[in-house]
Amino acid sequence: MEHVVIIGNGIAGVTAARHIRKNSDKRITIISSESKYFFSRTALMYVYMRHMRFEDIQPYENDFWQKNRIDLIEDYVDEVNFEHKTLNLLQTPPIQYDQLILATGSQPNKFGWKGKITKFHVSRRCDCSCNGWFNVDQLFWKQFPSFWNQ
Repeated sequence: MEHVVIIGNGIAGVTAARHIRKNSDKRITIISSESKYFFSRTALMYVYMRHMRFEDIQPYENDFWQKNRIDLIEDYVDEVNFEHKTLNLLQTPPIQYDQLILATGSQPNKFGWKGKITKFHVSRRCDCSCNGWFNVDQLFWKQFPSFWNQ
C-alpha cells in the first residue's frame, strides 16, 4: 500500500490528509512536534480570553483520526533522506514514505513598516492540555505599560 506522510498538522496538512482519504485508500501519516490533534490556530485567542474551551476549537473529534485511518505521530523530523524516501525522527524509529507532503506552516514578516512592534516580540505556545493557562498579555502589559504608545 502506498504510504503518504505529511509533516505538519495545521490546516494545510490536515486538509491534504482529508482529501487523500476521501479519494484513495492510501496509508496516511501526519507528523507534528507541535500538538497531537489539529486545532484552529486563529480561534486560539478566544481560549486565551476564556470565551471558548480548547476542545471547542478542535474541528474534529479525537476519534476522527482513527475512524479515517490517519495515523498521528507526535515527534520532530530531524532529517529527510529524499534518496531513500526515509524520515529520521528524534524519538520514533525512521519512517519510509512513498509520497511526502511538507505542510510546516509559515513565519510572520513585519516588512519593516513604520509603527511596527520592534522592541518586543510576544509569542504564545499552547501545551494543548489547557490545564495551566496563563494570560501572557496581562503579564506583558503590566511590565511594559508604555508599549501601547509605540
